[in-house]
Amino acid sequence: MVNENKNLGNIFRKALSEEGFLVSEFHSVPFPEYKKDFGKKIQNLFSLKIKKDKGFYKRDSAKLKVQFNLKLAERLRSNYDYVLVFRADFYPDSVLEILREKTRNLICYQYDGKKVWEQKLNSLKRFDKVFVFDSDDFFPNSGINFQPVTNCWFPDEISADDNRNDIFYVGVGVPDRLKKIEILKNYCIENNIRLKAFLTIADYFEEKSEKGVSLVHQGLTYEENIAEVQVSKALLDFKLEYHKGLSFRFFEAMNFRKKIITNNVSAKDYDFYHPDNIFVTDYENLDGLKDFLEKPYHEIPEKIKEKYGFGNWIRYVLDSGHFQKIELPD
Repeated sequence: MVNENKNLGNIFRKALSEEGFLVSEFHSVPFPEYKKDFGKKIQNLFSLKIKKDKGFYKRDSAKLKVQFNLKLAERLRSNYDYVLVFRADFYPDSVLEILREKTRNLICYQYDGKKVWEQKLNSLKRFDKVFVFDSDDFFPNSGINFQPVTNCWFPDEISADDNRNDIFYVGVGVPDRLKKIEILKNYCIENNIRLKAFLTIADYFEEKSEKGVSLVHQGLTYEENIAEVQVSKALLDFKLEYHKGLSFRFFEAMNFRKKIITNNVSAKDYDFYHPDNIFVTDYENLDGLKDFLEKPYHEIPEKIKEKYGFGNWIRYVLDSGHFQKIELPD
């Protein structure tokens, strides 16, 4: 399993192990902290003064990371049944080529929109299958075996049955989200709705907390997030501009029987959509949100819920055993 996102990688590794797979994790050894020793400081000074170039440290760190990943790839044993790569665009072709040699089944999951990875399209041609979570991310006539898939939920133990939060959110505090959160916060205050949100901001901004909204430098761990999800009535979701694929929040909500509030209109096209469970809004007009939160959760048929669980997800992706096919709406 090759996943640069350590938090997400830990979740998938645990789930794969529980499904009975013997897992080798590519990033089991972390990339060493980049150190600006005396020699590098001299090279940076030369780059600044002579070449008028401020990018030495960034380029040098990237070069060392490529070398580090190459060593990790070369140390892998051969003849893996499957190598599953998350976001192949994070890796140079030299690393992907070694991975290709190590397995009969090289599979990729591009869990972000094509805007951030289409410049690496040629790199995907070495994969047996490339899964995407947005129907707009297929490239016809590219010679690449694109396949549809959504994100999934993981079999976490449900240990709480109270809803001390009406709405919960954790994510990156980009300007557009901060604006929408402010509108939502004011609505919640006016309607006596309990909001709890953590938005991570850059270290040079001041941390602060007000009326349930916390701006923090360090986000929550996966375990901390799940603990908050379990004691919340509804989760908040913000669609990224460049894709319509559904985030993991939709599937966390499905697993824990939580509602979700989103500006992703495409959520209405999925087989698990129900207006009592998913509230679609532009975050400017929130009319009807209070009534939505007061309605009981609409139970999703068990067969549909199981389709989006990790067990079915991995059998479908690996084409192994019995599974329900996961499709994307047009």
